[in-house]
Amino acid sequence: MINRSITHILAFLLVAAVMVTACGTEPTPTLPVGGTPSGGTIHGEATVEAIDILILESFPVQINVVAQGYLLDGCTEIDEILRERTDQTFQVTITTTRPADAMCTEALVPFEETFSLDVYGLPAGTYTVDVNGITGTFELAVDNIPQIEPAPSGELQGGVLATFEVAGEQFRVWVTNPDTVQQILDLSASNSLASIPNGRIMRGPGEGDHNLPWNWHLDAEEIEMAEMSTEVCDGTPSYVEEHLDEFVDTIGRYCPWNARLVSVDVLVED
Repeated sequence: MINRSITHILAFLLVAAVMVTACGTEPTPTLPVGGTPSGGTIHGEATVEAIDILILESFPVQINVVAQGYLLDGCTEIDEILRERTDQTFQVTITTTRPADAMCTEALVPFEETFSLDVYGLPAGTYTVDVNGITGTFELAVDNIPQIEPAPSGELQGGVLATFEVAGEQFRVWVTNPDTVQQILDLSASNSLASIPNGRIMRGPGEGDHNLPWNWHLDAEEIEMAEMSTEVCDGTPSYVEEHLDEFVDTIGRYCPWNARLVSVDVLVED
């Protein structure tokens, strides 16, 4: 009788020990391949399986890249997409991050990321794109920079036709507002610090197509020169071209902070 009781007690203690051990078991966090711990975060690189290079129908040409691959677990996220170019090769690194102490299943998580490449101003040629070891190529048939058209002769009368440069890109404004005309002449003579043209933006290259090759222009009357402006209306001419509806319908103005006056033509009325 006593032996049977002792047997029952031992069996109970054994089952209890197994249950405690099972309840105390937790998954051990694993370090992603190529990952490095940094404080409470593990940094690594995403596994890329394929890339697709898209050449958008615009000029200057725009290039988007679609990268597809997978992350090692449900806790890992895309961190940054780092881009740099050396000669005719774009090196792109998609980095990842995950909490070092996170408990996650090890199921693979697919991802797709789309990003652009800075190809404005590049000469014609064939370029290679390397995204985490997966490569592809694209070709620019011509130099990727628009050539601003010669100033129209005789089609614009009165005021001034001013050419500005922003980050290597040029655009023109025809100004008939007397106060702004004087501001531009003062700027040309180095007698003014107001170097930012700030004007109402409109669709089309303008009268006499004075702002070709761009499909927008600034209103000849509703423009002023400023020393400072709000960030919302800043941008390069090509950025405005790419987001023309937003600039015309929502922002309403264009005011490039880094504008530099290149030349001024005084237009005499007949």
